Amino acid sequence: MAIVLAGGFSDGELVKILHGDQASNMEELYSTQEEADTRLLLHAIHASQNHSSVIIRCDDTDVMILLIYYCSLGQLPLCIILLKFHCLFAQFWYTANNGLI
Repeated sequence: MAIVLAGGFSDGELVKILHGDQASNMEELYSTQEEADTRLLLHAIHASQNHSSVIIRCDDTDVMILLIYYCSLGQLPLCIILLKFHCLFAQFWYTANNGLI
């Protein structure tokens, strides 16, 4: 298992990946993007290159709209979006070929 860390470093572009007690830079994910919504998409698209699905949990409709858009372009093969608004919880499964399922 790995954990990817982005933002919060003195160098805002820096991205690190942790494997156990080892840390290394992930230069392919370096970004000057400060907005978390779009930076999250960069990470989701990167993760989808090696995984058949991506799960995103958020409480932001902007993220949901961006994820559906990029999934509709085929850049995310299967995107599972978990939304939570206060006491309401909704789960959406979105595929590039079939839309919402």
